[in-house]
Amino acid sequence: MTSVQTLYAVASADPDYAAFASQYSDLRQVSLPREVQTDLARETLALLEEMPDRAEQLRRIETSGRSQGMVSIPILLTVVFLLRTHLRIKRSPGGKWEFLVEQKPADTALIKQVLTRIAQLLPGA
Repeated sequence: MTSVQTLYAVASADPDYAAFASQYSDLRQVSLPREVQTDLARETLALLEEMPDRAEQLRRIETSGRSQGMVSIPILLTVVFLLRTHLRIKRSPGGKWEFLVEQKPADTALIKQVLTRIAQLLPGA
C-alpha cells in the first residue's frame, strides 16, 4: 500500500470524512503532480506516526494489506482532514486559508514543513 493509499484508508475509515469532504469539496479539485502527492503523503504519515492514536491506526492499516485499488485519491483534502484535530485550518471571508497549530507534535520542524507545503498547494493561500 502506498503512503497516499494509507492516508486515504485512515481518513475514509472515519465516519466524519464524507461530511468534511462535502463541506470542503474545493480541495478535491486541486490537481497535484504525483511527486508532490507522494511527498505530502510521506511527510503527513511521518507526522501522524508521532501521534500515539494515529500511529496505532496506521499500524493496523498497514498490516491489513488491503489496497484501495486504482481510486483517484484527493490527497490535499485527505491531509487537511487528518490534521484537522491538531491544526485549525479555515478559510477567511476574503478566501485566504489560515492555519493555527492547536496541539504541537514532538517534531515542530516536521509540522512546519507540512504546513508550508499545504499552504503552497491551497488555492488562494
